[in-house]
Amino acid sequence: MIGGLWEQILSGSFWYPLAFLILAAGTLVPALLVVLSRSLLHSALWLLVALMSTAGLFVLLGAEALGALQILIYCGGIIVLILFAVMLTRGAARPETGVHNRLLWWSLPVVLGFGILTFTLTRREAWPLAQMHGPADVTPRLADALLGPYVLAFEVASVILLVAMVGATVIASAEPKQ
Repeated sequence: MIGGLWEQILSGSFWYPLAFLILAAGTLVPALLVVLSRSLLHSALWLLVALMSTAGLFVLLGAEALGALQILIYCGGIIVLILFAVMLTRGAARPETGVHNRLLWWSLPVVLGFGILTFTLTRREAWPLAQMHGPADVTPRLADALLGPYVLAFEVASVILLVAMVGATVIASAEPKQ
């Protein structure tokens, strides 16, 4: 058993599954901490870690352009926007606000049941492995899509983010009425 593991390590076939497990844990654990954190600031920072791990999964799958876009758009833009909104909104980052309510105990059996159902259904199905071909030119096709038929959606998303940032600034600078 140890000899077979050592052969996998030396041949290089061990590193890909190990990298996947590390990046998967680096996505799932911070995602859970996003939900369970008491502070919005901490939740945003955990979301940054989860999104970076997702970018690593894209790179591991051979979609380097999507990994770079994940880092630029989500890690660089969305997280900065969330942190900007949290910092400028008064009282939104109160850590004394509880994150658990009485429905937590009802959600646990639902989540467990859904997990068992998903596991059962995925084990029942045969999942054939796809034939691996040479590396596809993902980057030119992605550039053609973003600058071709999807350019309007891309620009609308940037305008929506700009409006959200201006709205957060207006809300943060409004004088409280007494």
